[in-house]
Amino acid sequence: MLKTVIEKSSVCADLRLLPLVHTTTFEKAKKIIMSGYLDATPCYAFKDEKLNYFFYSKAEYRHKFGNDSDSNINDLYVTFIFSDNVVSPYRIFPFDTGAWAAGLYNNIFKRDFEIEKDKFQITNNYESLVKYIKIVWGNNENYLNENSLSEFDESNYACFKDVIGILASKTENVDNRKRTPEISSNSGILINNETVRLIVLHKSALMTDGQSIKKECEKRGIRYIHYSHNKTNEYGAPNIFLGCIQERLYDFLIAEGIINEEN
Repeated sequence: MLKTVIEKSSVCADLRLLPLVHTTTFEKAKKIIMSGYLDATPCYAFKDEKLNYFFYSKAEYRHKFGNDSDSNINDLYVTFIFSDNVVSPYRIFPFDTGAWAAGLYNNIFKRDFEIEKDKFQITNNYESLVKYIKIVWGNNENYLNENSLSEFDESNYACFKDVIGILASKTENVDNRKRTPEISSNSGILINNETVRLIVLHKSALMTDGQSIKKECEKRGIRYIHYSHNKTNEYGAPNIFLGCIQERLYDFLIAEGIINEEN
């Protein structure tokens, strides 16, 4: 099992913990911000358990209409960057389980989700997550920049070789969810200036439908910034903006001293 390989590894978990992020549509984000609460919701992949999902410092969420160029403002993405240790991990996987359960990895990962999902879990604590990043990428900057994978003895283990096969795959049919650890939690989270470090919204959302959002963030003391595409405020397929969100997230990590700019 993957968690056993990580636990037995002699690699030291000495990297800084990166922030967890939750990305959703503007329509859902409005409800989260105005209510002041991110509630766990039923998940189809894990038999309708109520869960919240987070990615490890990458905005890799995909909405089912994410490639629809006719999307409106409510479909645009919003990313919440959370403070350390706010999220209590329930499960951690090295990649997106929703995409695995939906069969999106079938060409590169011949493993049945229902039968073998337990084999590919990482122990549900941050130390194990950090250790996994250190084993596979060497440091946080390599992970965030998707540089070459590290050399590691753990590649001799079958389950680890399967994971590396996904990470190293160059197929265009699978997006970067295959390279981003997923953290789920079975509890809700209060939304305030202690739990949320930053919210990243599309500029159009702040200019048109965002006055109430801005007021609520300011009332709660929550920082927010905007993103746009090609220096315009036009709408478009939400997925085209993911790179813009990630740039803002990366800039935030540098500004906060969480990662090194020179790398």
